[in-house]
Amino acid sequence: MARDDYFVIVYKILTYLYECLKTGKNIDTYNILIAETYGIEESYFNYILIQLYEEGYIEGINIIPIMGSKQKNIKITSNIMIKPKGIEYLQENSMLSKAKGILKEIKDTIPRFIRRKKEMNNFNIIYKILKVLEASMDCEEFDINMISAETLNISPNRWNAIIEMMIDNKYIKGAVVINSISGRTIKVNKDIRITLEGLEYLENNSMMTKAKNIAKGIKDVIPGI
Repeated sequence: MARDDYFVIVYKILTYLYECLKTGKNIDTYNILIAETYGIEESYFNYILIQLYEEGYIEGINIIPIMGSKQKNIKITSNIMIKPKGIEYLQENSMLSKAKGILKEIKDTIPRFIRRKKEMNNFNIIYKILKVLEASMDCEEFDINMISAETLNISPNRWNAIIEMMIDNKYIKGAVVINSISGRTIKVNKDIRITLEGLEYLENNSMMTKAKNIAKGIKDVIPGI
């Protein structure tokens, strides 16, 4: 059974959603639940998710018809999860058992991909933050929630580390590192803004250029970018 076989991809997707459900982890719709993770075309990936949704195996996606075409687009929401019917299908379907056999261990399908993309993921987050702050230069007030850990779908610890690096490199102003007995925390003021160094880094850095190419989710942070 080929690695891009329908049932292999179904097994990978349902297993990932089920593991997130059991462990309480946030589902990463920016770096994991995307076509690139599974080495398939976007249209094929959308087709599989639509089938899983329509069969009642998952929830949390919006299906968007394309005018004049039989194909459909999808929007994966933050509420996507596996449903009981999907768990039952994952456990009992014989075709998925065969898919499981050729995959050996789920760590070969998800964590290995995460390790390869870990560095780029950090630059991707930096790109999103700088891009949001650049766009906010036209606004009278800035909503800090637009660059929160929850909005960016990363852990608070990773968010703190990234913001601290951006402060140290003078890419942003209006955020400070506070050292206390309980540890280091980040305080972000309402007047946080991108600096000249941040604008130059956003414009010139090659890693930012690569991040820009993969940051398809940036429109979910600020519609219209």
